[in-house]
Amino acid sequence: MVVTLAIAAVTAVGRGANASPRDAERAYHEGKFKQSADEYGRALAHSPNDVKLQYNLGVAAYKSGEYAKAGDALGRSLHADRLDLQENTYYDLGNVLFRVGQETVAKQPEQTTEKWKKSIASYESALKLNPKDQDAIYNRDLVKRKLAALEQQQHKQKDEQKKKEDKSGQQNKQDQAGKQGQQDQQAKNEQGKQDQQKPQGRQNKQNEKGQPEKQQASAQAQQGPGQPKPTAAKPEQQAPERRVRATNRKRTRRSRRFLESFQE
Repeated sequence: MVVTLAIAAVTAVGRGANASPRDAERAYHEGKFKQSADEYGRALAHSPNDVKLQYNLGVAAYKSGEYAKAGDALGRSLHADRLDLQENTYYDLGNVLFRVGQETVAKQPEQTTEKWKKSIASYESALKLNPKDQDAIYNRDLVKRKLAALEQQQHKQKDEQKKKEDKSGQQNKQDQAGKQGQQDQQAKNEQGKQDQQKPQGRQNKQNEKGQPEKQQASAQAQQGPGQPKPTAAKPEQQAPERRVRATNRKRTRRSRRFLESFQE
């Protein structure tokens, strides 16, 4: 990427300020960017409204990797009256904003997107002042391509996340349906066991009730039509039989009431 930066000519006022900008410029050309930024900072203590010193501080801070400091200084130098200085400031701000966005691209891509959009806007402002600035054109187009690739990647990640969530939701529904099916089957099995137990108890009681009738019919069949009828018992002998039968009927009714209550 083209990151051409310019050091503006500095006209210092006063003997104390004279040495500091010269030392700052010398340090910059020697590649000592951190030292250069510090020297320009000290010069601004004497001339806080000097937009040229602000611009040079921003350039040196950018080269030393102090992007926040560079952005602040360049922002204050936008008030320069010279158009060429404004154009350089917009261009260098575009570089600063791109680098700031690079720092957050992995963990906070939304912030990167915001910074890169501002970077493109800054290059556009520089081109309004100098449409023939090839460096600004190149950097603007480069950042546009990187921004488009980042936004495409974000959309892809969102789609993949949505698919995972949908798949997880379907799996949860299937699991719930399976559990409900098991519960329904268990309930059916329990109901089947109860249904099997209820008719058996009722049938046994019916068999007990109907057994004397079968025995009586069998006895009559053995006697045959030609055999004499049994002699009627005396009244005092029949009374105990009636009491026994009445007792049996009472027991049957009590048993039935018990079964009906159990069935409920």
